[in-house]
Amino acid sequence: MKLKLKQPDAEVVAAAHEEAVNANRRRKRPRGKQSLYQSSRHSAELWDPDYCDELIRFFDRTSWELAPTSKGDERPLIQDKPPSLARFALHIGVTIPIIKLWLREVPAFAEAYETAQALEEAYFTETGAAGISATFAAAKLGLNKTVVEETRDEPISEVTIKVVSGER
Repeated sequence: MKLKLKQPDAEVVAAAHEEAVNANRRRKRPRGKQSLYQSSRHSAELWDPDYCDELIRFFDRTSWELAPTSKGDERPLIQDKPPSLARFALHIGVTIPIIKLWLREVPAFAEAYETAQALEEAYFTETGAAGISATFAAAKLGLNKTVVEETRDEPISEVTIKVVSGER
């Protein structure tokens, strides 16, 4: 048995198309409304010296706390989302390229970021030590990388291999 599908009328197709076009127009941001992000063309205008302190405050988070369980004991739980440069960019309303530009162009911001990186490392060290996502913390901190042995430049020696037949 074949199933026959009825094709919609041309009027129905045109009406559906018009409705989709109108819905798409309504979704666009109204004129004058600010975007969540600012482009890098205005990065100098967006810079605020307070961002150095704000970056350090943003990365200085409580990593975990003890929470009571249903059995009456306590277990560690993550207190706050892990800090990241992407989250900081969203927090202050700029894009990652702007942050990277500031890191190159503003020495004080680059210095503050070094402190922020140490705080990020401390966050993952603390959560890993508490037993919360220890595998992820180890990966983030690079603890699963093996040390590559140092190679020495020694002269290549000749090796001779003699093949002996198994027949007697």
